[in-house]
Amino acid sequence: MKFSFPATGIVLAAAAARVSAGTFISPAAGSTISSSEPFNFTWVSGRYFKESSNSVTVLLSANWDSSQEGIILTQDLASTAPGIGESGPTYFAELTPGFVASSSHTGEFQLVVVENFNAFGGSPALSVQYQTITLS
Repeated sequence: MKFSFPATGIVLAAAAARVSAGTFISPAAGSTISSSEPFNFTWVSGRYFKESSNSVTVLLSANWDSSQEGIILTQDLASTAPGIGESGPTYFAELTPGFVASSSHTGEFQLVVVENFNAFGGSPALSVQYQTITLS
């Protein structure tokens, strides 16, 4: 049996591998944070030098993969330090999970970053990244 792959599929796969990814500095993946106390959020955008990061919205989700919804911890957060690529704009905030006072939430959650940026050529775009943390 012979398999053939269209050239466009290979080009798309190569382009997908070059997508700019941000880096979670704090909290680290797998960290345990309090469900009622503030925690340090630090994230560095990895935007390509012809793209520009504008702001981020940070969410806390119980199951991002299936629901793609969560509690907004901060919206339109501006960067606190400029930069490009791996040393890209840095976003920092002290965030507190915002649950209803009478509810108690613990276990694994995803900390989701929705980055608003200008893509190459100036077109507005969004990027979503997340990592799993534990609430106690």
